Amino acid sequence: MIIGRYLLNSIIAKAILLFIIIGLLIYNKVELSVIVLSFLTIVALDFAHPLVLRNYFLVYTCLMFGVARLFFIPQDNIYTIHGIFYSFAFYVGTLIRKYLFKGRIIYKKTILYNRINRRISAVWALLIIILILKTLVNIYTILNTGISSYFGGNSMVSTIENYGQQNVSGGFDIILSSFFSSSIIAVVAMYVGIHLKNGRKLNYIALSYALLFLPLLSLSRNAFAFGLITMLLIYTMAENTKGRLSGKLLLYGAITLIFLTFVGITIGRLRESQINISSNAEASSSLMMVYGELSPIVAYETIKTNLDNGVLSHQYGKTIIPPIIFKVVPRSWYPDKPINSTAYYAQKTNSDAFENGFMIPSTFYGDLYLNFGLIITIFICIFFGYFVAVLDYAYMDNIKSVLFIYLIIHNNFYAFLRNNIPEGFMNIFLTFAIYFFYRLLIESLTRKIPN
Repeated sequence: MIIGRYLLNSIIAKAILLFIIIGLLIYNKVELSVIVLSFLTIVALDFAHPLVLRNYFLVYTCLMFGVARLFFIPQDNIYTIHGIFYSFAFYVGTLIRKYLFKGRIIYKKTILYNRINRRISAVWALLIIILILKTLVNIYTILNTGISSYFGGNSMVSTIENYGQQNVSGGFDIILSSFFSSSIIAVVAMYVGIHLKNGRKLNYIALSYALLFLPLLSLSRNAFAFGLITMLLIYTMAENTKGRLSGKLLLYGAITLIFLTFVGITIGRLRESQINISSNAEASSSLMMVYGELSPIVAYETIKTNLDNGVLSHQYGKTIIPPIIFKVVPRSWYPDKPINSTAYYAQKTNSDAFENGFMIPSTFYGDLYLNFGLIITIFICIFFGYFVAVLDYAYMDNIKSVLFIYLIIHNNFYAFLRNNIPEGFMNIFLTFAIYFFYRLLIESLTRKIPN
């Protein structure tokens, strides 16, 4: 009965949204390819489970190849057609998991009660230690930059201007920053996982400090945005809603959207006031924020156009596999290390911008297209859709022993789609590596203590 009600509500919601969106597009005489992509996206979305990874892929693909394409490349609809292929292939992959390869992930492991208590205490202590260290690093950065200068946006500008500069301290700073960012997500995933698996209540104050306050202190609107979304995800896990849409989730989602918009615009104004992107930062910061997130369609256009013109050539994995292997090594330590797709296309098409550190990321789609072309990219999207569906169903089935996997990937999923593959993959890999290192350390220490 409950499943049938959710299915009916989902169908009704899709029908209403289709009527409104498609009607508006037709009324405004939007081209057919954008209408088809919008229709496909709405049909494929899971309205009953709004936080699933499948929805992120479909929405971002529609925004980039539909909305962003209309803004940045209004004269050519071939890119929207590519988006239709990618979305459809991805959706086919999710349907294969749903109807052809069903099955649940089963994980059982019995641990002595006393040892569980010690592990829970050890994870809590580790979370506090990581948060203190990250806070001290942020305070040091603020004091080193100067309080007024830091919160005036100068620190963010310096980061952009120093991108790619070959100095050892810069390489160490990048490693340290990545380590702490990944450590926080890894320990939060461990904390949430062990508490929910053993029926313990979560400390939302500590989680808010880790996922919301620290990103605000770092003036990172992307980290703050995904911190908010991760908090919503953790709420659905803790309340055992299996990700289903509810009145509370809608309310919290609305509050999240309002708060996120305010923070995004505020941090955007800081950046614009220093970089002088606009003389009227107040009026343009919200638009700049949206344009900035959707601008990678320009990179996709650049890649396709220059492949057609012979300026670029298909790399067949050369800008994916080697950069992944050497990703953890700073370029200042190994100047000749392999470059990723973003650096490759930027060097070939706009070397001046590349030297100044201004590069639009190639994205998951552009990376695959540059390396393998359209047909193979479509097939990869089918496999990717299947993999994402496996993760989504584990989350919807509320399999607590594997929720940490979903939480880590969920927090990095948008960055994986928007960045080149080596960058996105290594963020996820590093977080998992840190997670399992801490987990083995805690298990080793608690095992040595007698019951």
